[in-house]
Amino acid sequence: MGSVTGEELVSRLKRAKRSGTGWTARCPAHDDRTPSLSVSEGDDGRLLVKCHAGCATEAVVAALGLALADLAPDTPSRNGATEIVATYDYRDETGQTIFQTVRLAPKGFRQRRPDGAGGWDWKLGNARRVLYRLPELRAAIDAGTAPIYVCEGEKDVEAVRAAGAIATCNPMGAGKWRNEYAEQLRGAGWIIVIADNDDSGRKHAAEVANSLKGAGIDATIALPAKGKDASDHLAAGLGLGELTAPPEDPETEKDTADTWQPRNLALLGERPQTRPTLGGIGLAYPGKRHAFTGPQESAKTLAAYAAVLGVIHEGGAAVLIDLEMGEYDARDRLRDMGATDHDLGRVHYVEPDTEPTTNAIARLIELHPNLVVIDAAAGAYSLTGLDDNKRADVELWAGVWVKPFWRAGIATIVVDHVIKNADGRGKYAIGSERKVGGIDVHLGFEAVLELNRGGRGLYRIVTHKDRPGYLPRPRAAELDVRSDPDTHALTWTFRPADDTGDGADNFRPTALMERVSRHLEITGEPLSRTQLERDVKGKGSYVRQAIDALVRDGHADETTGVRGARLVTLARPYREADE
Repeated sequence: MGSVTGEELVSRLKRAKRSGTGWTARCPAHDDRTPSLSVSEGDDGRLLVKCHAGCATEAVVAALGLALADLAPDTPSRNGATEIVATYDYRDETGQTIFQTVRLAPKGFRQRRPDGAGGWDWKLGNARRVLYRLPELRAAIDAGTAPIYVCEGEKDVEAVRAAGAIATCNPMGAGKWRNEYAEQLRGAGWIIVIADNDDSGRKHAAEVANSLKGAGIDATIALPAKGKDASDHLAAGLGLGELTAPPEDPETEKDTADTWQPRNLALLGERPQTRPTLGGIGLAYPGKRHAFTGPQESAKTLAAYAAVLGVIHEGGAAVLIDLEMGEYDARDRLRDMGATDHDLGRVHYVEPDTEPTTNAIARLIELHPNLVVIDAAAGAYSLTGLDDNKRADVELWAGVWVKPFWRAGIATIVVDHVIKNADGRGKYAIGSERKVGGIDVHLGFEAVLELNRGGRGLYRIVTHKDRPGYLPRPRAAELDVRSDPDTHALTWTFRPADDTGDGADNFRPTALMERVSRHLEITGEPLSRTQLERDVKGKGSYVRQAIDALVRDGHADETTGVRGARLVTLARPYREADE
């Protein structure tokens, strides 16, 4: 845009005021409550901008919508000498400056290191090479922040940081990446390498990505949608979620050599064991992939919503990708479950009608949710134009809908249905059994007693797959849901299962036992098992178990009627509260 005057630059700042021959103001590159920015004019007319809290000059001018060139006067310096216009400190993990990259005008870069006497040595020598902003990187990795961006130069790093993300680069630009830099990023969940949009930039990004993958770090390459680099992209008003994927080159064989390089597992960093603490329901693991499957009205969506609210109440955030309920029904269900408007504000609700793009998923990841719920898989497959009966389509679907969240350390719950025919159902969801191959936890839901307004529901939750291994088998839990007769507010309890075998001998459907008892009390006469199964609301197999339990415990007697009918007579009333 050309050079700006001191008055023009200061007019863009907050709390600006004169200080001697220059100005002080709040720095726009960080949350500055006490003015820490100074602006003055050099002997050659160049504006000198310095944040005393440590923000790089490029980050400051980028936050003002300017570039470093805008600080220079329109006329060249009087003596035409090379000048330092920006410095970038490279520090070790303790914050000690090891060396600097210096940006010069006319354009150029050099490196220098402290000479130990308050000056600079313009040769790096054997100084340790580190990534830019290494202490900030390590803190972000330890906190589980993802994604982390790797740029080609310091200017782009500062632009990405001004956009609110964590970023870094290697010293000396393209072609200077070392594998030791990948080691400095070990433990990162997901890294996006932003390539400069030219041949050397794309080649450099590919080298970086392959080096990271060789260190066991998930890395993807992205390109600016506008301009040459990340700075141009952001200056055009675009967000990080609007970076584009590089086009595939059919003439170039993908370089997978580094991923085939054997690695020593003993060198992997230690990580804490993951237990099913997510959302407080005792069934979901932080960062893991879950499938909740079952027939209609088996409370799998309710269980997923309970996990969402648990995450919210713990101070986290959740994404709800809704392809089944609709926004009003989803909101009302959450309100019935006790969600306040504040809680609803922490649920990032999405009801898409187009298939997800890489950018759309990246924008959801940038919200830093603890949990993503996809309800339900059938709608997601339909939206993507994929067939869940085809193994290849199932793999492709998981790569688009689930894997990006998983590699960013975000837990997912996919709600899915099973076929209606219970005899042919098995333990899988509708479609290919490969659906459960790429997940960590598969829980099956089955109604013992279906919930209705003002009533009660009871559901069995079966552990079909548990890769971490902390959930009980074969039954993970029972879900007991109560609906208030007046307000219809829902309360729920996840109870650990208490059976040790296949569940049939020890399972006591106490709610159904009371229903059968009350029905016999009202009729006042013997009823056949067939009649009771027809009259008492609940799944037939569980009604039969309820009758067996009443007879076994002496609450009912069973005799043989005409044509071999098994007649049940009430001996003494049963109440669940007496258990």
